[in-house]
Amino acid sequence: MPTADEQHDMRPGLRAAAIVAPFITALVATLAAYLLLRQGLPDRMATHFGFNGADRYSPSSSALASYLVIFVIEAALFLIWALAGDDEDSAPGSFRTIVTLAWAAAMATAYLMYSLLQASTKSADGQDVSVPLHQFFIALAIGAAIALIGRFLRRRH
Repeated sequence: MPTADEQHDMRPGLRAAAIVAPFITALVATLAAYLLLRQGLPDRMATHFGFNGADRYSPSSSALASYLVIFVIEAALFLIWALAGDDEDSAPGSFRTIVTLAWAAAMATAYLMYSLLQASTKSADGQDVSVPLHQFFIALAIGAAIALIGRFLRRRH
């Protein structure tokens, strides 16, 4: 892994690739989960959730596309964050922190998407889909674990 100074000197294209990589990985994992679970998915799946549960539905392939858009939005937000800083004024270690947090957010979101797909397999018509609250805590724990691992790895180098 590049040192903090080497990361600070990375070209914007390499910096962007480092930020986008976790979201591409999460997107591929979510797509793989969809392909593995698609036989058990209902024809229409929830695409929007309110306080009372699912309130908007789409065909399963359209639902998958809307779920994957979440990764694109997350990647764009992290790219803006990472590339917005002035290269001369940015601290070298901050880019590594942003990359670590990008991995944490992407993997937590991928877990939530998998949980939603898994919950959808238990609904014949896609109307009564709910993700148990403990799944959100597991996603948070996954993100926190990745962030901690990134922090400890950063201190070792």
